Amino acid sequence: MILIIRIIIMNIVSAQLGFGTEVENKISLNIYVAGCLNNKQCNIKKCHNPKLRSFNIGIPYKEFLSNIDEILKKEDLLDCVVILGGEPLDQNFKDLKDLILHIKFISKLPIYIYTGYRFEDKRNTIKKLFNIGVMGFCIGEFQKKNKKNWVLL
Repeated sequence: MILIIRIIIMNIVSAQLGFGTEVENKISLNIYVAGCLNNKQCNIKKCHNPKLRSFNIGIPYKEFLSNIDEILKKEDLLDCVVILGGEPLDQNFKDLKDLILHIKFISKLPIYIYTGYRFEDKRNTIKKLFNIGVMGFCIGEFQKKNKKNWVLL
């Protein structure tokens, strides 16, 4: 019997500017990754980006890096970078780490991640991402602007 393992490469769907919505009072570069495994804590009816649940949309992140670099060259306009989706913590960890390290190499901007998971569910992954320079996580089920749950470095 032959076992075939498919490694899913992280795809990025888009990057856009945010004006104080994702991180209060900060202009952010928002990078949307594709794919979500629908963790048990999320109410799928309240999903922030239901069109981004598929891992088969967008383009491989390495092909998207030049777009991110172009925006980061205008870093004086930005206060931070936010990675959201889909679900960033459902991505191939190596790809997510590579993306974060690339952003840190190009820019000195703080990086934040939105996740539908609770801290307890992804404690080890969140700690690893803090260790490579992520400044904070907005955790748990999607909430309106004034009800965000932040875990900060």
